[in-house]
Amino acid sequence: MSNDWLYMRGSVQWTISTDSSSSNGVFAVDNNGMVTTYGSYARYVVRPVFFLKSDVEIKEGIGSKSSPFLVKISE
Repeated sequence: MSNDWLYMRGSVQWTISTDSSSSNGVFAVDNNGMVTTYGSYARYVVRPVFFLKSDVEIKEGIGSKSSPFLVKISE
């Protein structure tokens, strides 16, 4: 949370994951940086995410705005 320039401190942000124990439950990062479940009907910020395949690696960067992750596809 302290090194993630995409995290908007003070805002609840959705993740891409859903809570399978509820028909409308989704996971979100709350305003304290904790992951929790909310109802999908609530209005919160959308949090961008992506998945890395096994042939993709983080080449450099620390994930901050001034030093973003650079990814490399293995050959």
